[in-house]
This record gives sequence, structure tokens and C-alpha cells, in this order.
Amino acid sequence: MKPATRNYFKRQSRLCAWTLLALTLSHSRFDAAERRLAGREIFRQECAKCHGRNGEGVKGKYDGPLQGERALEKLTRYIERNMPDDNPGKCVGENAKAVARYIYETFTPVKLGCAATSRRVSSWCA
Repeated sequence: MKPATRNYFKRQSRLCAWTLLALTLSHSRFDAAERRLAGREIFRQECAKCHGRNGEGVKGKYDGPLQGERALEKLTRYIERNMPDDNPGKCVGENAKAVARYIYETFTPVKLGCAATSRRVSSWCA
């Protein structure tokens, strides 16, 4: 095989490898975005009626804002066993995990001073 042909195949194989790597990485980012979307949608359909659309609580149902006092794994298990309140056990497995992650990432105040992980909860630190 001629050196020019060898170099051509070498370049093509590198290009294929980089393309596969880029596709793999972009696919995992889309999966993460879908999980966040699923968590948000499940929260809005099943949880917002008691916890409010923005986790602020609903008077007469769950008055206080969501504060994330549990570790993510414990929050997931709690959701699986107890939520929604009118149909415990309805939200389980990957759905419970997605909702827990959404709650944890969206509504949980940081326990240091008055900083918050989201602008939505910064007003709770008074």
C-alpha cells in the first residue's frame, strides 16, 4: 500500500472515531435534558396541585415551600412510597428519580448563609 493511501485511511479512521465520540457525548446530553424535562412535567402534573408550580406550596394543602432537607436518594424513596398524596406509590422508579432530581436541582436552597441554587427560591431566604 502506498504511503498516501495509508495516511488517507489513518485520517478517515480518526475522523470516524471523533465523530462517534461526538455523537455519544451529544446523545448523553440529550438524555439528561429529557430526564429533566420528564421530571418537570411529572412534577407539574402530579405534584404542583399541592406543592405549587414553583415549589412554593399551596395554602391548605402543603403550605411551606419545598426545601430539600433530604438527600437525593432519600427524597426519591420518599416520593416512591408516599407521593402523590392522593395516590401513594403512583410515582415510582425512574419517574420518582426524575421528580426528585428536578425538585433537588430547582427548589433546594443552599444551606450556607442565604445563597440559593435557583432565583425561584432566593426570596425564601429572609
